[in-house]
Amino acid sequence: MSIGTHEGLHRQVFGEKFVGELYPTTPFGDYIVVDINRYNGKVYVEERNKIFWKKIFLNDLELKKSAPKDKPRRVLIKFGKDPVSYAGNINFKNNNSCLILLEKRINKILPSGTFVSIYEELIGGRMSVLGMGRVKYEAKFLEFDREDESIEESQEFEL
Repeated sequence: MSIGTHEGLHRQVFGEKFVGELYPTTPFGDYIVVDINRYNGKVYVEERNKIFWKKIFLNDLELKKSAPKDKPRRVLIKFGKDPVSYAGNINFKNNNSCLILLEKRINKILPSGTFVSIYEELIGGRMSVLGMGRVKYEAKFLEFDREDESIEESQEFEL
């Protein structure tokens, strides 16, 4: 369903507030760009309060040398300078990448390149830095809260 128009893909960036015009019949909302299809010129948006992450894919992963990578493990992560930490399980992949499955959904905007610090809990409750990586945006990792479950895509804008 088209709900507005945009002035070009070059003005749209994932995770930023939508740049474009809504149709008069479009309900008010704080729309965020969640996907851009450069082949057909469509920009997909969603209201900020309906966007959640449950999985995060990291690349450019740098771990301490003693970190075992053979099996999933429980970790805490922090985004950039955000003081809040989130619990999850890390699954190591090839080419210095990993997938983190969060224990709880989080409502944040995480553009590609966002730095993530990874911590492991030591005996006695102390925390130790395990490593760091950068978010690699994948639209399939987003979850949306839907009032109408029949809607399967984010709302789209046409050029």
